[in-house]
Amino acid sequence: MKGLAGSFGGMALYFAAEYLATSVYHSGVALFYRAKGFSLTQISLLMGAVPLVGAVAHPLWGMLGDRCARKNTVHRILLLGATIALACYALPRTAGGMLPVVCAYACFGAAITPMSETIALEGLTRLGKGFGPLRLWGTLAFGAGAWASGAALGGRAAWFAYLAAGLTGMAAVVSLALPQVPGHQHGGERVGWRPLLRDKRLRWLLALAAALQCSQGMYFTFYPSLFTDVWGGSTALYGLSMLLSTLSEVPFLFCADRLFQRLGAGRLLVLAGCAMTLHWLLVALAPGLGLLFATQALGGGGLIVLGFTMTRHVQLAVPQELRASGQMLVALVGFGVARTLSGLAGRWLISALGSPRAVFWAMAALAAGAVLLLGKKVWGSAPQGGAHAEK
Repeated sequence: MKGLAGSFGGMALYFAAEYLATSVYHSGVALFYRAKGFSLTQISLLMGAVPLVGAVAHPLWGMLGDRCARKNTVHRILLLGATIALACYALPRTAGGMLPVVCAYACFGAAITPMSETIALEGLTRLGKGFGPLRLWGTLAFGAGAWASGAALGGRAAWFAYLAAGLTGMAAVVSLALPQVPGHQHGGERVGWRPLLRDKRLRWLLALAAALQCSQGMYFTFYPSLFTDVWGGSTALYGLSMLLSTLSEVPFLFCADRLFQRLGAGRLLVLAGCAMTLHWLLVALAPGLGLLFATQALGGGGLIVLGFTMTRHVQLAVPQELRASGQMLVALVGFGVARTLSGLAGRWLISALGSPRAVFWAMAALAAGAVLLLGKKVWGSAPQGGAHAEK
């Protein structure tokens, strides 16, 4: 690892390892819960606990990352904590027994990606390289992991905990290849979150991103069950559909940095919202697996654009003393609050309307409404970011 440490190759290797582990978690956790015999209500509550606990933990990890001697130390604690918690997923037999284990994982796992992106972006700045090509390695690994885990876990969902824990542990080892990045408040003046919250432009971007993340949260919570129960797909086919969605992100990532420079954060978020609206509408209308697979091509215009845009904006617009906190704020609002609300709202919609497809109609309405109400507020944003953009 010493020869790779701090290089683009080392960072690419780490992102591949992290997103491989993440793909197994996101692709397999709902199926794992179903194999344990949990109801859809119990599954939605367990999955909602992850962003809820993460929302509480994000500010604490962000402040610790900004104030410690090395952000890498905090990052490795997160990876090791998540590995241990995932290994314990196999132990509980009831949903009630599962809840504290899920909360323990959420405390560590939800903050891994914001911290790794903070570290990588500072390393890329030193190397003079863009974020898109690096993030591409994560996308390719995520797609491969989603497809492979769908095939590997089919009929053997109990293996999920050991596979997810093993891959997260591997990512902890590979994290040694990341550049060493200091906490810029270490040994100096402590800066709180108030400068972030006073940034009006950031607040509008966060509002739009949160609304779009709400619709995406419903997708992650209910799509696996709907794919198998309503559309009759197998676990292996579900993995293949996730692979198609992930591969659709590749074209964007090849030109993501140039698009960000030309269009700016606001315009990219609006375009992502339009793509997500169309995606959810087509899923709601899909009569069978054929059209459902075709709609996955729209995945590349949604979540990846949303995540890349907010991550890149924070790196450019937030002072270096608050960058870990800034990335955690994005995760708190988009992943924590939005995902928690979306999981609960989606389950209520299924119960109230009696149709699983109602969730996707609601997702489309939410994304479209967010674009119409908030798009004008962010559309005219400056393309290059804020005053703290690095040259």
